[in-house]
Amino acid sequence: MLNTAPNKSTTKTPFETLHGYLPRFKNNVLSSMSLTKNDWQDPKVLQSQVRREIVEAQEKMKLKFDQKRCLGVKYEVGEVVLMQKQPDPYLSSKLQR
Repeated sequence: MLNTAPNKSTTKTPFETLHGYLPRFKNNVLSSMSLTKNDWQDPKVLQSQVRREIVEAQEKMKLKFDQKRCLGVKYEVGEVVLMQKQPDPYLSSKLQR
């Protein structure tokens, strides 16, 4: 079914986040797996919880990205630096010497 796979960061399905309950399939296959009778939650409360979980997951991803990110080399004023011109892809390499 569409929108019934749980999200990794929120652990909720999109259907559950939008409507506040898990969808009921034919023959009550999914609802028979439920342990409680009252599975409905207020969608507004559920959506605010999901938003917080998404923000937390984004912050974790940003920290991991920033750990791997290279800041580059910083030069001081007056330092001697060697620069090379990048080759032009449209010209023959023989003509660029």
